[in-house]
Amino acid sequence: MIAFVFVSRIVGLLLGIFAFSTTTSHSTTSIIHVHCPIENSMVQININVSFPYNIASNGFKTDPCNPKSADSHPYGSYAFQSIGFVVLAILSSLVCLLGLIVYICFDEAYRENYKLPNADFLLSVVIVCLWIVCTTVWADGFVKIKHYIDLQTLRVNGHLEGCKDLPHKCITVSHGKFASIYASLVNCH
Repeated sequence: MIAFVFVSRIVGLLLGIFAFSTTTSHSTTSIIHVHCPIENSMVQININVSFPYNIASNGFKTDPCNPKSADSHPYGSYAFQSIGFVVLAILSSLVCLLGLIVYICFDEAYRENYKLPNADFLLSVVIVCLWIVCTTVWADGFVKIKHYIDLQTLRVNGHLEGCKDLPHKCITVSHGKFASIYASLVNCH
């Protein structure tokens, strides 16, 4: 029994570290090209996406071909969701590390005192419940990030009004790379 608990703490520690590192180290850019027919030029819009995922901090003109047009920003700040996920990953790692220390250094006390395994179990249940909630909230935030930086969504929401009409040709060059975020969410479910 103690071997299973010991191994589960090691796995929990590694997964917590992995979730923390993949979420905080992720950075990508969504790139949109707008062809301006009057000037016969190309304007590039970069939407940077990185921890803490405040995509509203990216600014551009609603009509990139008209420098006098209004400023616009994609919708949303997902800092709360991502920071909550990272804080729980750190907390989970610390709980697993503490559990490993108890199992290694206080093995006799753990085996003799029935309250320690019960407390350990209750703490594990609380961490698992929080982990499920935080992962779900972060996954929802991640889906919204991908939605709100999409060219079609930017057009419909009026953030790129210059791309609604045809002489401007707007194309997405890169949606950004989100593999590490997918990996952090998959490892948690």
